[in-house]
Formats: sequence, C-alpha cells, structure tokens
Amino acid sequence: MYSSLGIILLVILKEWIKKFIVVKLIKINNYTILNIKNDIKECLIKRDRKILIIIDDIDRLERNEVRQLFRIIKANADFPNTIYLLAYDQKIIERIIKENGINSEDFIKKIVQIPFNIPFMKREKLIQILLDELNKNIKELPNSFDKVFDKNHWMGIFHSGFTDFFENIRDIKRFLNSYSFNLSLLFQEETIEVNPIDLMVLEVIRIFFPDFFNFMSENKVLFVSTSKDDFQWKSRQFGDNAQKERINKLEKNINKIDKKYRDSFKEMLIKLFPQLSGLLTNSHEMIDEQKWLKYLRICSDACFDIYFTLYPGGDEKGITQNEIEELKNISGDLDRFRNKIYEYIENYKINTVINDSVD
Repeated sequence: MYSSLGIILLVILKEWIKKFIVVKLIKINNYTILNIKNDIKECLIKRDRKILIIIDDIDRLERNEVRQLFRIIKANADFPNTIYLLAYDQKIIERIIKENGINSEDFIKKIVQIPFNIPFMKREKLIQILLDELNKNIKELPNSFDKVFDKNHWMGIFHSGFTDFFENIRDIKRFLNSYSFNLSLLFQEETIEVNPIDLMVLEVIRIFFPDFFNFMSENKVLFVSTSKDDFQWKSRQFGDNAQKERINKLEKNINKIDKKYRDSFKEMLIKLFPQLSGLLTNSHEMIDEQKWLKYLRICSDACFDIYFTLYPGGDEKGITQNEIEELKNISGDLDRFRNKIYEYIENYKINTVINDSVD
C-alpha cells in the first residue's frame, strides 16, 4: 500500500527521472540518495500545484508494515508542495506503536500535524442508510420479486438481529456490493431464482462469519432436515445419537461466533431455518415445506444448493424458475410444449421437471 507514494512521485516526476538516468550514468559513483532527494525537492518547488497523497486503511496493514509506513512518511514529510492524508483507526495504530516501547501519542503528533476525527454517527442513522440502500436494490429486481416476498418473513429477519452486525459505513458498502453482484447472477429475464431476503441473510453470514458460511455449505442435511426421522434418512445416521450429534455440531459451530454477536446470530439463523428452532431453543417454529418451496426459501431442501452454487437451478441438470415459468406460459400451445419436453428429455432434465411439477 505504501508503495503508492513511490508510484505517484514516479508519474509526476517522469521528466526529471529521464534526466536523472543520464546523470546517474555520468556520475554513478558520486550520486547519493541525498542528491536524489534534493533534486526531487527542487522539482516539487517548481510545481504550481500541491500533491495530495492519500493512504487509506493503514490500520489493516501488518504490524511491521504500519511501522515501515510511518518511517517512510516521517523521512519524506519535508517534501515541498506535498500533503499526506492518512486514514486509520487511531486506537489500533497507537497500540501497534506502543509495542516497541514508544510513546505513541508523541510519535504520532510529530508526524500528523492536523488530526481530524470522523464525526460520530448514531446507530439509527447507520441502519437507515442500510435500509435505504437495500430499497434501491429491491426496486431494480424483476416483478417476480413480489411472488416470493413475504412481509412477515422480512420483519422476522429484521428484528432477529440482522442489523446488529453492521458497525460502520464500510460494513454496509462491503455487504451491498457483494449482495448486489450475487443477486444479479440469480435472476433471468423477469424471473428470480432465490428468495432475496434469504440471500441477504446468507450474505451477512458469508461476509461477517465466513467460517460458519463454509460449515453451512458443507452440511446441508444439518440445516434442511425437518424431523428426527428426516435427518436420519438424509444423513444415513440412525439411532438415538443421530439427533444429538446434529445438535452438537450446530452448537459447536455457533459457539465459535464472537460472544458479542452470538445471540443475535442464533436468532437470525433460526429465522432462516425454522426447522432448527426446536433443536437450538425451547420454542418451535412452523414447519411448512410447501410454503418454503413456493417462496424459494433456503430452508427448503430443493432450494438450498442454489444459494451456494449461485447457479440457477442449482447445477446444469437442474431446472430454473425461469424454465418453470416458461413451461406454464406455453402450456396452452401443444407443439411448443411438446418440443420443450423433448428438449428436457435430451438434456436429462425431465425427471427434475416432473419432480418440480409434482411439488
């Protein structure tokens, strides 16, 4: 990151560099770093505009990189017509500097001449920004969004702790960029392939709790099974210990979540997978597999995979919601309907079409 300083100076001083190469060839034994620095200073003095060098996310660097960066800035802070704008979390930087036994406040004061703290933002304002941005995303969705939008489900998710994981604007932007991109992969023409609310929650898990996201993707049966018998059949584990093992695996991975977020995370997870309520709490959510499938919920066995593959239909042999809608629309045209069925037979999709039609 701190190499950006060198890149900027190289671009600006390209004419001087050309001359320097010639000079170095002539004076290769006599030319020093101090000579180079003085030449750069002379070049900067002649400029009629100042150079603004912006270095962001300093607190995300490795410890040794932070120390190196500040040493470089300190060594080059006397360049004329040059301004450094440094963006960082002060507490983190002070802690890193203190590790070397240095008075961090005095050290930073010698380098940073004008400190500026970003104004505090109330949590209510932060959440409102999140909601406003989500509304913009939803307005861009096809009309079929209305068919899978359940207001009660959204309210349950929103009040379950969904917003607790967003602490700053950076979190919101990172989430929205990822959510928008993945959602764009999952609608074809005017047909949406997933429940946007469930994908929204899954994106929160993927961004803020990536280890748990991976655990989910590799353990479908733990999440979608709707009963003890259903779990034993799908997991091929039988006996009284099967369900206990399921609970233990779920709780073990939930307990890896930071305690600060754990309760909100568990509540949100249960809203995403109602079948887990009786396993993780003393209450029981309604089990309605037909409704889950209708609304393309991730808790439906038939819909789970697509949320992780980001492939309409789940895989090449799956049938997409767009294809289902097309079949419905041409059902009154016998020739077109027959040709489409032949096409599915040739592509080995006919069993999937029949199963989905029965559901």
